[in-house]
Amino acid sequence: MPGHTARHGHLTAGAGRSIGARLFVERPFVERSFAARHIVARHRAGNSLAEMMVGLAVGMIVMALVLKVGVLFDARRKSVSGMSAANIDGTLAMLSLVRELRMAGNGLGPPDALRCDLTRAAGVTLGPVMPLQPLIIVNGAAGASDSIELLSSGKPQSLPAARLVAAFAPGSASLTVDSTFGVAPGDWLMLQQAGTTRCLLLQVEHVPIGAYRIEPAALPNLALPAGGYGAGSALVNLGSVHRWRYAIGADATLQQSQFDIASGHWSSSAVASDIVNLQAQYGFDARPGTQPVPAVTWWSDDLVDADGNGTVGNAGDWQRMLAVRIAIVLRSAQRKEGPCDTTAPVWRAGDSVTGQLGPVTLFIGTAATARCYRYRVIEAEVPLRNALWSDA
Repeated sequence: MPGHTARHGHLTAGAGRSIGARLFVERPFVERSFAARHIVARHRAGNSLAEMMVGLAVGMIVMALVLKVGVLFDARRKSVSGMSAANIDGTLAMLSLVRELRMAGNGLGPPDALRCDLTRAAGVTLGPVMPLQPLIIVNGAAGASDSIELLSSGKPQSLPAARLVAAFAPGSASLTVDSTFGVAPGDWLMLQQAGTTRCLLLQVEHVPIGAYRIEPAALPNLALPAGGYGAGSALVNLGSVHRWRYAIGADATLQQSQFDIASGHWSSSAVASDIVNLQAQYGFDARPGTQPVPAVTWWSDDLVDADGNGTVGNAGDWQRMLAVRIAIVLRSAQRKEGPCDTTAPVWRAGDSVTGQLGPVTLFIGTAATARCYRYRVIEAEVPLRNALWSDA
């Protein structure tokens, strides 16, 4: 039959046509198989040098971009975290300083005793100079950092000054007073007489029960002024003497120093780091006469003749000191990114001529890298409440 294979191995015409058709159809498949084998062979042989160079270049560009972003992010993070840490340290330092300033002058006795020079029992002036005043501002040269010394009584409860009933003369073994209330062995007493410029510090050794007498520790006669202290002299119970000093150290730290009245030595500790400047000013009520409501009218780096009597720094001027302005300059722990072009910060301070507040540029240092950091100023105005509340 047509299209079928004949017996004995003979092919019919139809069968020949069928084989030719299959050969025509299967030839493209063979070509495709050869192309696939060629591609597979190329892949097995690896990439060309040009392809490898292109891939390496793209990878290096991506890596450089990622590295650049990472470096910028880390620098920004360090800058922000460094300034944040400086803000925390500066805030804590300011709180410590403000707290001590509010206590300045506590329990220092009658106002007319202000500005007398304190001496110990040995007759040696303290510190070498320790005037009886709530605070002392020592100005830095050419805008450099100031230092502040504070003085107060450590007695928990301030009591009115007792008075001598009898004169305390050289050779006297005890003080006869009108009251011994609150006096205990170990307390430091201040003996002050109106019209004198020296106040004597005594340490209590014994308080006899039922007697209005106080026995001080051994006192050389040279500690007493000629004629001693007359009846009516004030005897102030200081308890312990708190004398603090705040200053900026060479390592840009705020140093708090405490004075030991027994040994006459200072001991210091760091309160906060990355603080490069400390500035302070006195605030006076410089209006003439007696005012019903006290108010600061004059800010100054130094003492002024606030009472107008022609003498600068006497007891009358100290009684008109009502407040103190302070500023601390914080520096970031990390250098800022970009050029070193930081502008020095400013604070509001009193003018030396008018005494009125205005912007003043703060000193941040002379080092070449001083302008490579970020700065922030924290200011405070602290009333000297113990001077306002002192007994007359």
